[in-house]
Parts: sequence; C-alpha cells; structure tokens
Amino acid sequence: GADTGPSNDEQLWRYFKSKKEAFPCFYKAYSHLRMKNWVVRSGAQYGVDFIVYRHHPARVHSEYGVLVLSHFHLFTSCSLCDISAHNRVMCAL
Repeated sequence: GADTGPSNDEQLWRYFKSKKEAFPCFYKAYSHLRMKNWVVRSGAQYGVDFIVYRHHPARVHSEYGVLVLSHFHLFTSCSLCDISAHNRVMCAL
C-alpha cells in the first residue's frame, strides 16, 4: 500500500497540531526538559502532563510532576486552586 503519512517536517508539525491544539506548548516544555538532561515520561497516571527524573526511572523516583499550561489556559480553564490541588496530589505520592 501507499504511504499516506506526513512527508516532511512541516506536514508532521501540522499533523501533531491537528491531534492536540496545545502540541507546540507540550513540545517546547518537553524539549526544554530534555535539554536540561531530565528523563521525561508521561505523567497521565498522576494527573500531570510529564513526570521528570534525574536518572533512569528504574534507578530513582521522580522529582517533579509537570503541568504544561499555555497562555490561553491560564486565563480560561486553570485556576490557582487547580494548580494547588495538583501540587497536593504530587506531594502525597
């Protein structure tokens, strides 16, 4: 069969944005954490976007849970109470 996937970086970027509107924010956050040598994993089971480790997850516990908030989200759907609730959950783990 013919390959119907994205054929260049621009098409790939548009594809990812079509799947998740906030993809550019997530990509920037992920890239920043990786550039700082953090090991980044999904934080879905903890109610956050990313969990970060200083070393391999098999060797150490995560140090931070990361919520990715775009400028848009700060003024629409996320309050300080929401952030505080996430913080309490992460501290309890």
